[in-house]
Amino acid sequence: MIVHESSSYLRRAQVIPSFAFALLLPLSQAQGVDLIDDFDGVELNNAVWESTGPKSRAVASGSLTFSGDGGNWASGDISTNQRFLIPPAGETTTIAWTLGPGSIIASTADNRVIRYQVGIHSANESSERKEHWLNTTGGLWIDLDVFDSTVTGTASGNAFYAADDKVSQSQATTLGEVSLAWNWETENHILKLTLTDTEYSWFDGDTLLYTDSYENAGIDTEFNNGFRVLALGMNFDSGRGTTSFDKIEILNASEPAGAITSFASDKGRAFSGQQITLSWLSDEAATLSIDQEIGNVDALTTNGAGQVSFAAPEVTESTNINYTLTAVVGGETVEQVTSIEILPTLPISTESFTEEFDESFLDDALWGQSGNQSLSFENGKLNCAADGTAWSHGEIESRNIFPIPEGTNTTTITWIYGPSTVTFDNGDGTAIRALMGVFSGYEDETYSKQHWQNDEGGIWLDLNTIGETRTDGVSGSIHAANDTKTYESNAEVVSNVDVPDWNWQTENHEFSLVLSATGFTWFSGTTELGGGNYADYNIDTEFEAGFGVMAMCGNSNEGRGEMSIESISLDNGAVPFNPEIIVTDIGYDPTAQSLSLTWTSRADSSYTVERLDENGIWQLEADELEATGPTRSAVIPSVRGAIGIFRVIEE
Repeated sequence: MIVHESSSYLRRAQVIPSFAFALLLPLSQAQGVDLIDDFDGVELNNAVWESTGPKSRAVASGSLTFSGDGGNWASGDISTNQRFLIPPAGETTTIAWTLGPGSIIASTADNRVIRYQVGIHSANESSERKEHWLNTTGGLWIDLDVFDSTVTGTASGNAFYAADDKVSQSQATTLGEVSLAWNWETENHILKLTLTDTEYSWFDGDTLLYTDSYENAGIDTEFNNGFRVLALGMNFDSGRGTTSFDKIEILNASEPAGAITSFASDKGRAFSGQQITLSWLSDEAATLSIDQEIGNVDALTTNGAGQVSFAAPEVTESTNINYTLTAVVGGETVEQVTSIEILPTLPISTESFTEEFDESFLDDALWGQSGNQSLSFENGKLNCAADGTAWSHGEIESRNIFPIPEGTNTTTITWIYGPSTVTFDNGDGTAIRALMGVFSGYEDETYSKQHWQNDEGGIWLDLNTIGETRTDGVSGSIHAANDTKTYESNAEVVSNVDVPDWNWQTENHEFSLVLSATGFTWFSGTTELGGGNYADYNIDTEFEAGFGVMAMCGNSNEGRGEMSIESISLDNGAVPFNPEIIVTDIGYDPTAQSLSLTWTSRADSSYTVERLDENGIWQLEADELEATGPTRSAVIPSVRGAIGIFRVIEE
């Protein structure tokens, strides 16, 4: 009797730690030293500053200038690589930002055109932008967001603070309003923050603005792992302009923390199975270990600097896990903790679905909703209103996660868009926008799953040229991204597309995405728009936790209009390519006393043959039998007497 089995299709991420090589960190990672940068070089010093955001920047004539490019809310920001500690009792740390001139390129009616933000944030913060809107780990900021283009002598905004219970995409708590008597077109205006062991104070030059205690701000352990210093320039909504800094000065009263200088994670939040990297800087003579079954890390440490990478453990609900680095040197034991929120990966569904929006509401069990455009459901359509600001949108994202298909199977996702109307056209044909696609199951961005916010990977069709200048078609681009893309940046363009067969004022136009085991293809109706292989865009593990489906309709820049989606469906091909191992031949040679087996096989697979012994335990007979064609054979020697129970397992 022969039993044939095949392995489960759903290959989940391994959770056994895999250790990376030691990394020598720059000396600027050490805390306890002052930092003064008057930007007198020819470029930003990357050993001192982490630089993020899509706005281009230049260092020249003693200023760091963020240009007026980028889209709405585009930012340029720098944050110290160096980590600072809250000073001990009786000492004061002073941080001073010298604001340079700003200029306005494109104004807005409410004078919210450009934006300066300065402050400090917890060293545990892992988001791309460290300003208060995205921060979730704690910080202190002044945010100047009102610059009057007709009155050059004032700039105003608010002072903010946040503890580590603040959620991403939300305002920090307002400490108070800030108004500066500053001609923002000139140099050398100083904002200053002083820190003691119990309180902080903001100054406009030497004029006190606010004093508050960490306790009142709910800040207790937020800076236990230190803080970093931030400077940011940004476009505000549809405004455009330049911002600059002449100097940033940190006079630091804190001292190094003994055997451990720094210990931090590259992520503040991770899904089960997602890679986490812990990095540290310590006394070179220390013996180092990390709990949570990681163990001794001396071999991963060079000159006191090192890192270890591992897969986040499996959890069934959101769980904060503390990782403790212990250093022992000279008979002294020092510990430092970094905390990471681990989220469960969502169950992967192999079911197909069709959503026809035939109810008057969105099924919350199946779909999440984001963006600030109003959505309604009537007459079998999801309708996006014309409200909201520039670039605002209405979006839905599937709560179910689906696997990439195997072998020659394919999965097809189909979006059927209904009629659209334009209520305000920019004049350039970019009034409204349709965007659809799939995103990594690891993606946890709450505001949007489209390619601009995504930083875990995905594939999208972005139709951003829909307007009254052309009623017989639309155009846009196909995008793909892996998990190295930064938040608030465009994903890589696979190809530009033109869709002449959709009159966007009519119903029932079908866009579809076909996913295979190796790549993707977009269609408009039956017309192929473009695609590529996952490997071409470095997509490898991005979909190991599955993918979700999203659809968006929105305003493009200043344009306004109404859009509708008639249905979204998924024909799920994610079943085993060859789910059964079929034994095609069984033979027994009584002279050699051997059993021969032949079974169907597939490329890139290997097989194991096991036999059930008299105690009911499976015993290995042959392993690592790689496929050599459509069938594979094995000879099992020393088979005596009656033939027992064997099984073939696909690895």
